[in-house]
Amino acid sequence: MTLSTAHAISVALVDDHDIVRFGLGTLLSRECDLELVGSFATSTELLNALEIRVPDVLLVDLRLGEGDIDGMALISQVVQRHPGCRILVLSVDDVPANVARALQLGGTAFVNKNAAASELVLAVRQAAKGRRTLPPSLGAESPLLRTSSAEKNSTSAKPGELGARLSSREREILDDLIRGLTINEIALKHGRGQSTISSQKRTAFTKLEIRSIGELFRIKDLIGLGR
Repeated sequence: MTLSTAHAISVALVDDHDIVRFGLGTLLSRECDLELVGSFATSTELLNALEIRVPDVLLVDLRLGEGDIDGMALISQVVQRHPGCRILVLSVDDVPANVARALQLGGTAFVNKNAAASELVLAVRQAAKGRRTLPPSLGAESPLLRTSSAEKNSTSAKPGELGARLSSREREILDDLIRGLTINEIALKHGRGQSTISSQKRTAFTKLEIRSIGELFRIKDLIGLGR
């Protein structure tokens, strides 16, 4: 399916089961503020389509078809190439380890496939705003439910305040990451070793109190990146 022009919250999904794609498509199409702009059976189909159009929210199943990459690997690739896309994981495998890993890789939300339709629709709307939705099975005291530092920074920090924490080299590395460059490409661009670039990236992330490129993207405007 080819991505089309969206007029509301644009949503795409990838799942290897025809009936799941049909059901989700039907559900999303009923909402006037949501528009399904892509439905894909494989990661390859999705990644090719994302080169043409990136949706606001992407629904990803953790278990794709035989011979395909898994959902975690797909999340990593999408975040690396299209950091502005909010990723909502839709899976029955909502054990804490899976939820934590998905968030660490840059996912925004995690919803169990057994959740009510209304819960999924709300989670999509929340994800479009960068807000986290997690399975009730985690419990109210789960640390995963706490507001991330990136989310706190995005609402409380003053313009320029976060960027002042970075050195000029750290800033240029983060700017390259926002633009989609890999560590190897950044190293070649600036004539530094990959280990040096990785170290400077880690230092910058520590200063900004973030753990993923997904979180970096959420505060990029406060830092003045990607302009």
